[in-house]
Amino acid sequence: MKAYELAHQFHPQLLVYLRENQALQDALGLKKKPLVLTFLAAGENNLAFKLTSPSEPDSTAWVLRFCLIPSRWKSNVEQIAYEYKTLECLRGSGITAEPCYLDLSCKQFPYPLMAMTFIRGRNLSYEEDLARCARLYAALHAVELPEEKNHLLKNTHPLSLYYQESWQFAQRYLACGKGDPRVKRLLERFLRGAEDKRADEAYILNDPVDGINHIDATFNNWLIDASQDRAYLVDWEWAEYGTVAGDLSHFLCPTLVRRHRGYVMSEEQRRFFLRTYFDHGRDKTREPLLREHLRRVLPFIVLRSTTWAAAAMADYLEGTRVIERPESLKKIKAHLELDFLEGLAKRYFME
Repeated sequence: MKAYELAHQFHPQLLVYLRENQALQDALGLKKKPLVLTFLAAGENNLAFKLTSPSEPDSTAWVLRFCLIPSRWKSNVEQIAYEYKTLECLRGSGITAEPCYLDLSCKQFPYPLMAMTFIRGRNLSYEEDLARCARLYAALHAVELPEEKNHLLKNTHPLSLYYQESWQFAQRYLACGKGDPRVKRLLERFLRGAEDKRADEAYILNDPVDGINHIDATFNNWLIDASQDRAYLVDWEWAEYGTVAGDLSHFLCPTLVRRHRGYVMSEEQRRFFLRTYFDHGRDKTREPLLREHLRRVLPFIVLRSTTWAAAAMADYLEGTRVIERPESLKKIKAHLELDFLEGLAKRYFME
């Protein structure tokens, strides 16, 4: 079903939920106040609505987000709980939204739901915002999380994990009868090339540079407040704890960058982004080491993003996509263009 159709379907249910849920009203300070609910955005597996009240200042707003099906987790309840707890770990950091309310009961509303503060901002521009994004990553990777409070997935073997996830994504397309045989051959080539590179994991494990990773930094998960010269990250369902080269690789990954209107980041932009990141990092002595980690991790993020697109394409081809977004389908098709895949194979997976 298309995103706007789902939004139209859930809007009245969500309004009833808001009006009858006293705990949520208390948490947001909206008891007995008029409420305005508008559709905000659709992710691959979730929907978000913006909540305001005419009796509140214009600057006051919240986001209600609920998960239809899980992406990385066994259930949508687990996924929303994980993301909410991640926001709690980052509370007060200025990196993302502030968590306000969590409902995992699925009683008054059929899906697990959370509320968070609404961040005003525009979408990422690679031409204008590289420094802002680099500074945010430096701040995120400097956040200290005590072990007893660290609920995040521990990515102790990053290349192995990314390879395993990629292999699973790839199987969706390889098993799809409607898939392009030429794309299938290239996916198999990617997997073989990555298999040969898995030995590089020992180098990363020998001297880790770990921290909180967002791991899903496509352009639409960034919000930019140019007036404050700040960037924010949203949608933390894939967050993990491991080598910070994972985040840097996601930001620089050609496949993910291409989602923004077919954009291609120049080598000069890549150097500027990394220079800014390291200049604002917590330990400048580790720059050479982290650059080596990045060189080894990036091919696996290219593999992961490509196979994810292939799995999503298989869902569209077979009519099993839960949330259909025409703009997303267009980008997925672009990721699987043969010339683009050939270029990635030559650059990252020479056999």
